[in-house]
Amino acid sequence: MRARVREFVLDTPVLDSLYNAVSPQLREQRVAPGVVLVLDGFPRSGNTYARVAFDHANPEGHRVSSHLHVARAIHRAVELGIPAVVVVRDPAEVLASALQYDPTASALQVLRGYQRYYRGVMPLRASVVVAPFTRVVSDFGSVIDECNARFGTSFNRYEATPEAEAAVRTTIEAAAELLVPDRAEQVVGRPSSNRRSGSHVLEALSAHEQAELEEARRLFERFVGRS
Repeated sequence: MRARVREFVLDTPVLDSLYNAVSPQLREQRVAPGVVLVLDGFPRSGNTYARVAFDHANPEGHRVSSHLHVARAIHRAVELGIPAVVVVRDPAEVLASALQYDPTASALQVLRGYQRYYRGVMPLRASVVVAPFTRVVSDFGSVIDECNARFGTSFNRYEATPEAEAAVRTTIEAAAELLVPDRAEQVVGRPSSNRRSGSHVLEALSAHEQAELEEARRLFERFVGRS
């Protein structure tokens, strides 16, 4: 419920401005003049890997907005002319990861939130860099290249050397340990043998949940330009 209320507030322009003004955390994350990049997407879609990889390649202390997980953040970026990268992942993979990240969440909550986010961003698809999860984790350097070409920025390219990947992994693991020390392996933003497979999680879906998943998949295909 708290996450849904937060999402509603951040997706409502007037409430968004007020919340950004009073929340110490969001004063750092908010989309505002001075931010050089907005890097966002629905949770469990590669947001953390993308942000940590970007920061590893660009350690100069750029102001980057990430992890807001609301379409309003992307709308605000476009309004202000701030470069934006939207990460997106197959909803079945998102759902499997999300249900293990937060055992109190329901499949319908996750799938409807996924649809709400990408429907909200869809009208801006031509104004942002669309970064599918598979590309983010396999060739994030090319995402930065596309951002530079589209927006005229000059961010350093992330090179996925063994040393860089090890540094990114260490940062991601440290963040998980800090946030949820008793369940770090369930929530960490990298593959983990301690999590159940996606197929194992998804086979328990009801017919209604399966229908919502199919709708989310159609939206995913449209968003990444496959239909």
